[in-house]
Amino acid sequence: SVGGVVRAGLRWSEGMLELRPSIGLAAILAPYTLVGPEAGLMTLLRIAPPLAIVVQVAVDGWLFGSDLVPGTALVMVNGAGGVEVSL
Repeated sequence: SVGGVVRAGLRWSEGMLELRPSIGLAAILAPYTLVGPEAGLMTLLRIAPPLAIVVQVAVDGWLFGSDLVPGTALVMVNGAGGVEVSL
């Protein structure tokens, strides 16, 4: 699949915790098309400079596209985890 997300977000920090909520427009363009809104939240727990543990959750609502049965929509939930290194 080929796709992407155009997204805007905020950053809120309190001590070792940082929250990054976001909204956007997601699209999958090949081999079929799906387009719809996305809402997400990334949480960072700073463990020691420059390292942070990262957990991200995003929910996509596919409302338009050639891969949908007419009159239907899809919801997709994605999650990821990792480590951020600030340079």
